[in-house]
Amino acid sequence: MKSRIARLAVVAIVLLMGRVPSDAEAAAPSSGSSPFAQTEGFNSEASFSGYIGDDSELRAPAGIADQPLPLGVQARPAAYGYDLSPKSGVSGGKDAKGGKGGLGKGDHASGPWIYGPWVSVEYLSTWLQGRYLPPLVSTSPPGTAGVVPGASILFGGDDLSDNRQTAGKLTIGGWLDPSEQLGLVGNFFLIETESVGFHGASDASGSPLLARPIYETWPSADGGVGPASFLVSGPTTVGNLPFILDGQIDAVAKTDVLGAEGYLRYLLFCAPGQRLDLIGGYQFSRVDDRLTISSSTDIDPQFFGANFAAEDIFDTQNKFHGGTIGLLGQVGSGPVVLSVLAKVGLGDMNQRVTIDGQSALTDAGGFTSHYTSGILALPTNMGTYEQDKFAVIPEAEIKLTFKLTKHLEATVGYDFIYWSSLALAGEQIDTSLGNLPTVNSSQWFGGSLDPAGGSYPGFNGIKDSSLYLQGLSVGLTLRM
Repeated sequence: MKSRIARLAVVAIVLLMGRVPSDAEAAAPSSGSSPFAQTEGFNSEASFSGYIGDDSELRAPAGIADQPLPLGVQARPAAYGYDLSPKSGVSGGKDAKGGKGGLGKGDHASGPWIYGPWVSVEYLSTWLQGRYLPPLVSTSPPGTAGVVPGASILFGGDDLSDNRQTAGKLTIGGWLDPSEQLGLVGNFFLIETESVGFHGASDASGSPLLARPIYETWPSADGGVGPASFLVSGPTTVGNLPFILDGQIDAVAKTDVLGAEGYLRYLLFCAPGQRLDLIGGYQFSRVDDRLTISSSTDIDPQFFGANFAAEDIFDTQNKFHGGTIGLLGQVGSGPVVLSVLAKVGLGDMNQRVTIDGQSALTDAGGFTSHYTSGILALPTNMGTYEQDKFAVIPEAEIKLTFKLTKHLEATVGYDFIYWSSLALAGEQIDTSLGNLPTVNSSQWFGGSLDPAGGSYPGFNGIKDSSLYLQGLSVGLTLRM
């Protein structure tokens, strides 16, 4: 992820540095076209493009700065520093007719397509809101079979979060007019995969006991209808014959987040050291959430079988496409500028859910039978499901910008994003009875559904959730 963002930043810088302003008429607008020039008593050093502290770097060489510009051409505030070189049509010398340099009648040059471009790279430390998972792994003393309630829950049963992920953000922007009233900005961010996992394994004696708790709906199951478990390791009996189950359970929940947007920013208000822009454009974001639970058990003695294994997968993808609108305010006339961004995305969230499972039984002779179902993913709920929902994605950003040099800035900030409508993996597990994964175990390992236990686990549509992300950022901005 980090190398991808670094490569994007290098490409952006090369492209931006290749654009050199070449039109004095564009770089030096006519009187009254600059919103800063219209503000009475406005100090050019407080202009948005950047307070330099000492603007000596931006002053024209002696003998040039004192020469008046042609009528109809107003000089930019010093802090903007756009090119007014002879190539752009403004010169301190004489033109071919012996007159003062400048734009006279008939002069024409093609202007740059962007003014004052910039590129910024940010490093973020982010936190995702915890996502709820039902009880998925349990343990208990031998003989109790890990049944919840009563057993200790080792994985699930609470909000799940790894607390912190790293992220990167690349932003490229520039002004579409020399008066900096209309700008174009694009950005892309990518968050490190959040991975929260569990691994538990027993020794040859079956200790510790490991189980996958469920709510059983099949009346013919051992123990009948009610809280039960799928035992992975520990002592057990079949009739009067004792067995030792030596097994392990692996579970992992992974979440990926990325986003991109492009928008225009239009000047609404400006005053010395202040600016307020309206922003609007297009926004895309994607949130993928995946839960995988697998278990494997060796049987001792191998009278009826040598091993049984199962895996369940709950995978969700959420893709948002929509418009964004908001406000960007900036305050500061010195080396430190405070900016506050508030915006909201409105559009379509495409939600896609895939439930899949597999299992296998190996007999004492070494022959393995494979089945297209697991423990929680069974024929009654397996499949791929999709829906579109209207979603709202509010976002806020508070940032301090520190002017380091004429072209380089450092930033620190806080970001917050909220998705109003998402399909998350843990929410797609059927817990309609007892707040436990609800299962008709007659379907395990290739068995046919017994209607007496009902069609469990069921799937009655994608369950909708919300999620927020917050983070702290540090970054560098290069202004051309």
